[in-house]
Amino acid sequence: MIACISPADNNYDETLSTLRYANRAKNIKNKPRVNEDPKDALLRQYQEELTALRQMLQDAGFEVPKPGTMRKPGMKRGATKILQQKDIVKLKKRLSSQGIVVNEDMQDALDTLSPNTKD
Repeated sequence: MIACISPADNNYDETLSTLRYANRAKNIKNKPRVNEDPKDALLRQYQEELTALRQMLQDAGFEVPKPGTMRKPGMKRGATKILQQKDIVKLKKRLSSQGIVVNEDMQDALDTLSPNTKD
C-alpha cells in the first residue's frame, strides 16, 4: 500500500490518520477459498472417500469393481446391469418425488441404459 503523507505541520492530523490506516491495512490477512456449493462440496468429499476406500480394499487384496458398474449376486463377472423400462420409470418417479426434473440430457442417458434404445 502506498500512503501519501505531508511533512507540513498543518497536515499533522491527516498524516497521522493516514499512517494509522496504512498500518491497519498492512495487517489484513486474506484467506482465499473456493466459492463452492455445499452440496457439490459434500459430493466431492464422498467421491474422495469412496476412492480412498476402494484403494484400501485393493491394497487388502479384494477385487473391487470399477466405479459405475453394477453387479448383482449371480451375475457373471464383468457383466453390467441393463435397466429395464420399469426400472427407468421407478427412477423417474423417485427423481420427481425429490423435486428433480428429468431434462433432455438425463433422458438421453436413461435411453442409453435401456435395452430398447431409439435410433
